[in-house]
Amino acid sequence: MTPGSQINAWEPTVAELPDLTEMISKTFVNEVDINRVRKGQDVRVQIDAFPGRSYTGTVIQVANIGEQLRDYDSKVFEVIIQVHESDSIMRPAMTTSNEIVTYIHKKVLYVPMETLQSDSLSYVFKKQDGKVVKQEVVAGDSNEDEVIIAYGLNEKDEILLVAPKDAEKLAFIPLDKKIKEEIRKKQEAERKKREAEALARSRKVPEEKLQTGSESGGGSIIIFN
Repeated sequence: MTPGSQINAWEPTVAELPDLTEMISKTFVNEVDINRVRKGQDVRVQIDAFPGRSYTGTVIQVANIGEQLRDYDSKVFEVIIQVHESDSIMRPAMTTSNEIVTYIHKKVLYVPMETLQSDSLSYVFKKQDGKVVKQEVVAGDSNEDEVIIAYGLNEKDEILLVAPKDAEKLAFIPLDKKIKEEIRKKQEAERKKREAEALARSRKVPEEKLQTGSESGGGSIIIFN
């Protein structure tokens, strides 16, 4: 309706008010990470204006086609999240931060991402018997900050964050090829199991067509415990 409009029997609607008891959050995931995002995944939602409060949600839509948005270097895909809780502070068009939990690893050894070196093999710079060596490792899943070390390190091992100046001259400690192959087969089996579980969760989410408004922040995350 606009100023001066008249109400009649064929157009009785004066205004439409949104239902604030059911809220959704729209986020965008870059093309590198979108293959990890599926319908049915859990989400941690925060409203930027109220950082002390957090909510839970579920991914209910994942776009099939990417788009180029301002301030993004690569293509991004729209993801729609159903927020489970209602709160009087929530308002349409508020900016949110969304952490999509793609998977939770329990009881794993992980190291800062910058410690992992890769060329034809993956390795870290480890202190051993008073000197530094290149220790080969088998890496697993990673997030923006850490990477799982499936084999090659122990909890008490000390590794370097930055490559030493004489890195090219350091001794290389390889891993047993048979053990590496066994671990990689196990990783592949676990990956297929997770894919099947994710597909099952995705199928439980009904298809919905939603009209969304303004942009909001977001991203994806893998949790390590």
